[in-house]
Parts: sequence; C-alpha cells; structure tokens
Amino acid sequence: MKVTILGCGPSYGIPNVACGFGGCDFNEPKNMRMRSSILLQEKQATLLFDTSPDLRQQLFAAKVQHIDAVVWTHMHADHTAGIDDLRPLAFMHHQTTGNAFAFEGYLAEWDKEDFDKRFSFYTQPKWDGLPLINLHTLLPGKKQQIQGLDVLPIEQTHGRAKSLGFRIGDFAYNTDFSYLSEESLQLLEGVKVWVVACHELHSGGRAHLSYFDVMELIKQIKPERAYLTHMGQNMDYVKLSQNLPPNVQPAYDGLVIDI
Repeated sequence: MKVTILGCGPSYGIPNVACGFGGCDFNEPKNMRMRSSILLQEKQATLLFDTSPDLRQQLFAAKVQHIDAVVWTHMHADHTAGIDDLRPLAFMHHQTTGNAFAFEGYLAEWDKEDFDKRFSFYTQPKWDGLPLINLHTLLPGKKQQIQGLDVLPIEQTHGRAKSLGFRIGDFAYNTDFSYLSEESLQLLEGVKVWVVACHELHSGGRAHLSYFDVMELIKQIKPERAYLTHMGQNMDYVKLSQNLPPNVQPAYDGLVIDI
C-alpha cells in the first residue's frame, strides 16, 4: 500500500494570502503547503481522501489519472471545495467504462444532508455530462469494504463539529480534530503508520490540537512512524525536523509513504 500526501497545509494554505509564510522559512520548498488531502493506492484500488480546493494541482503533481472512490473526512470547504476538479477523471471513466457512476463516494452519515444540499448536481444531475457519485454513508467503529479494502471510520470531535478519521490495516489518517474519545483511541491501537493533524505549536484553537497535545497522543498510540499534517504557518519544516523524535517527522506535499 502506498500513501501520497497531496497536501499537508491548513485551511488557508501556505503561503497565506494575507500573512505569507508566517514563521516558516520561505526559502524551504517543503514549507509550501496545499490544503490537506491524501491518496491511498493499493493493487486493487485508488482512494482519494478529501477534495481540497487545490485538487487539480495536487492530482496533476501526483500524475493521477484514475480514482476508484472518494472518501470525505468532513464537509468543511478546505476538504470539499475542489470537487469539480474530479470532472475530467469522471468524463474519462464514463467514456472507457460506460458505467452510470463515475465514482463511489463515502462520508459520515451526519454529513449526507449537507452534501446533498451543496453538491446535489453530482448525485442527482439535471443535465447530461456531469459525473455521478454513488454516495454511501459510514458509521464510526464499523468496518466498511471500499473497493476491496477494509476501511474503519473513527469518530472525531472537530470544535463544534464532527469529522472522521480512518484506519486501513496498519495505516491511519486522522486530520481535523480537537478531541478523540477513549473509544476512538482504542481503534488506533497497534497502528504502525499514523498521519495525524498538528495545527500549530502552542494552540490549535477550538477545532484543532496543538503540537504538544499531538505529541502526547503519539506517545500514547506508539506508532512505528508518525507524520504531521495540516500544519499551520508557524510549523517550519526544518525546525520541526530537528526537534522531533526519530519516529516522527513533518509531512510535505508530495511525500510518498510505503506501508
């Protein structure tokens, strides 16, 4: 299994249009961060997690020309707003297979109503030419077969909202959360490779955890390897790399992780 970090930045991306690079060195290319998303590739399937506003650039950089399914962690714009960039892949899929649905889509049950309101033209198109998404809902703690892969959704608190993390075998992806219950933490036990959100050094605000909070979770989960994602403008790549434990490193856009 191969995981590609398509983007590891916060909702505003880095550089930020208002504040530039903040505390990050603008001479370090790995501080250029698009909005957070990953691609998971196995022999039988290619899964995209989230459709960020930078999706076109991300897929082009990763040379992606085929996706089997899209999985959303939650409905915030930095994780959904790039959905239209799926259209070229959908058109190609329609032409080569003739299938009614271009993609299988998966999200939390509590997000379906929001998705239907915002993106109904994907699930219930009113004219020809738009890709169709066959939408499925996920229940936290219950494994779901997605393209032959056992995917375990994990419920997360994300400020006043909720989001999903995911575990696939020895790999887990948990972004955009401010709290994990004991039940959710138990679902991460034994994970070997963990990509986990780490928003800022001293404060994650009400919707995210700080660096110190995340480091405590890593000590508790004890993965063989951990990669920090969704990093804000004060999370400098080189400075972080110099101070992290040997089994933890900051992610960067384009990083490929072999599981």
